Amino acid sequence: MLSDLLTKSSPKYSLKLRSTGDTVHFRPFLVREEKALLIALDEDNPSLIMKSIADIISSCCEGIKNPLELPIYDVENIFLHIRSKSVGEVITLNFQDDDTGEIITKDINISDIKLSNEPEKGIFKLNDEVTVHFRYPVLKDFLKSNIDLSTTEGYYDLITMCLMKIQTPEQTIDATVYDSQEVKDFLESMNKTQFNKILSYFTKMPKLRYTVEYKNSADKAKTITLEGMQDFFGLPSVTLD
Repeated sequence: MLSDLLTKSSPKYSLKLRSTGDTVHFRPFLVREEKALLIALDEDNPSLIMKSIADIISSCCEGIKNPLELPIYDVENIFLHIRSKSVGEVITLNFQDDDTGEIITKDINISDIKLSNEPEKGIFKLNDEVTVHFRYPVLKDFLKSNIDLSTTEGYYDLITMCLMKIQTPEQTIDATVYDSQEVKDFLESMNKTQFNKILSYFTKMPKLRYTVEYKNSADKAKTITLEGMQDFFGLPSVTLD
C-alpha cells in the first residue's frame, strides 16, 4: 500500500516504562490516528476517548502487547511523549486566575513535565491475620464503566476494581472472582486507619505534574499545579486526587 511508504520511514524514539523499567520504541501518530481521537473528543465520550488512546499506543509503540493492561500513569506518560513527537514539544495552556478572573496563557515544554513519585507495592498488612494486595488502575478499568472520579462512589468503585487478593494464615483469596459489591463491602468493613493506608497508595500514585509560576495583572506572584491528561490535553481525568 502507498501509505506503508510513509509509515515505514517514520522516525522512532525510545521511552522507559515507569512500571517495569522496560524500554519501548514509538513513532509519531498518523493523521488518521489523531482524527479518531478528535472525533471521540467531539462526542465527549470518555470511554471512546480512552479506547482511542489505547489504539494510538498500540499502533505507535513496539513492545507493548496490550495497552489496556498498562497502569494509567504509564498511559499518560506514553501519550505525552507520542504527542510531543507528533504535534510539537510545546503545549500552550490557558487557565483563569482565581483573583482577577483574567485568562493566563503559558507555553510549557513537554520535556519539563515529569511523573510525580515512584510506583509503590500495593501490599498492606491490615492486622495480624489479614494482608491485602492492590494494583494501580489500568486503562481497561476506565472502559468497563463510566467511572466518575468526582464522586465518592466512583472513587470507591475504582479502588474496588484494584483489589487483587486477600491473604490470611490459612488461605489466599482471589478477590477478582468476587462480585464487586462483595469486594466493596469488604473495603467498607475496614477501620479508618486501615483504609487510610489504601487511600494513600492511590493518592500517591505517579501522575503527570507541572507547577506554573506567573504574575497576574495585580502583580501578585502565584503558582498553579497541573496534573494528569485533563490539565495538559483537555482529556478526561483518570487519576485519583
